[in-house]
Amino acid sequence: MILLITSAILFAISTFGNNLALNAIECLVAIFLLVLSINKIKTKLCYRLFVWGVTAHLVACYWLTDTLVLFGGFPYPLALSLFILFCIVSSIQLVLCGLLYKVFQRQTFLQKTLLAFPLAWALTEQFIPRLFPWHLALPLISWNTFSATASVLPLSVLSFIILWWFEILRIMLKRLSIGSRALHIERLNRSSLKIPEKSLIAISCLSFIAINGFGYWHNLQITNKIDASDKLNIAVIQANLDINGTKPIIPTYQHLIQEAKNLDAELLILPESAINTWMRETRNNYNDDWEIDTELIKRFNISTDTAFIFGGASFRDMDFQNEMYFNSVFGFDYNIEFAGLYHKKILMPFGEYLPYEKTFPSLRSFSPQSGNLDKGVIDIPIKIKVDDKRTISVGILICYEDLIPSLAKTMKNNGADILVNFTNDVWYGESVAQSQHNLLAMWRTVETGKYLVRATNTGLSSIISPLGKIDASIKPFQEGVLVYKVPLI
Repeated sequence: MILLITSAILFAISTFGNNLALNAIECLVAIFLLVLSINKIKTKLCYRLFVWGVTAHLVACYWLTDTLVLFGGFPYPLALSLFILFCIVSSIQLVLCGLLYKVFQRQTFLQKTLLAFPLAWALTEQFIPRLFPWHLALPLISWNTFSATASVLPLSVLSFIILWWFEILRIMLKRLSIGSRALHIERLNRSSLKIPEKSLIAISCLSFIAINGFGYWHNLQITNKIDASDKLNIAVIQANLDINGTKPIIPTYQHLIQEAKNLDAELLILPESAINTWMRETRNNYNDDWEIDTELIKRFNISTDTAFIFGGASFRDMDFQNEMYFNSVFGFDYNIEFAGLYHKKILMPFGEYLPYEKTFPSLRSFSPQSGNLDKGVIDIPIKIKVDDKRTISVGILICYEDLIPSLAKTMKNNGADILVNFTNDVWYGESVAQSQHNLLAMWRTVETGKYLVRATNTGLSSIISPLGKIDASIKPFQEGVLVYKVPLI
């Protein structure tokens, strides 16, 4: 059990994202200890995997209690209870993994080829819904030749691959008699292993070479595309506004926008909820699209001769009877003409809406600060004119949406030149949640082959390349402007 608990803690720490190379090493050690533990366990497998899951969630998501208090308005005891419930429910995935593993162990081929546990784990990762879609391979983003495989395979397959490699490594160490007693590596019954150990080791070594060889080739292609692409001087503005509203919003953005203009920015990006007022959407009689009044923007005195895009909130009058409310992003051309809007499609429970409120209205009394927003349906990029000759397509992802691979891929397939995430993580306080969010989002670049620009209020604002690298960033909880020439691949 000690190995198992150590593995869970190490994996949780590896998601903190402070040092990506160190996080990858911590993750690899955690996975190896997990493999050793699973092969040592003889009884209560499902229970022990459940303990692994609960431990990992308790350490990795410790900040969730305070977030429920700040974001949802829950009293602390109830928020703590919900956090513990979250850890328990999220760990049911590991129980299902244990049950599948027991089934697969009865299959001769899977048992003999050491595929039973990796397959059980990967299947539960792929098909079990989770609030935070983490994967065992998640902290390995800095292993560029390996993470490049995410361009063609889902992350659950990467988890499968890394688990199987460590299963083979365990056998290799046993054959070499290296640390077999200290690491609890048991000798296999050779008479029952019809597939020779040497063959398994050879296949795993070839797969290691092939996968990393593909990653090297893929990254070389991406590098060539980056070098050949047009570049756009993009400014990300991080205002670091606090949750209590003690810092003036408009004056703060005014001087940061001017700083960005002085640095020759061609597109200004302000984060989620940058303009803290409700924008009224109206019908454009010419094309029947919804838009907002540009005069309203000018009254904020942040209009510029530079294209800009920002997060805010909007509402619609539907037949003058029912109103709809959205977490939105608005784009404006360099000449201050309205370019388009996007509404957040995946809303956060307890923050942007209250689950089951329509069925049980009394729930509102337990979470009075929960929002009442509607889901968006737009899945096309916003086309923005950055000058009189160039128009770019910006794929929008608001906050949590940069955790969802399908949304980023849809934006790419619909013609996005770049992906931009608009986030306000102020609700997480000064915790590691900002770094964890950024780590989860980094995989969207590898999967789509597009740059991801993350514009956040308190951090972590960053420019992430399709090589899975942070090219530039602003430290969390600092006010600043990040100007970077982003390749439009």
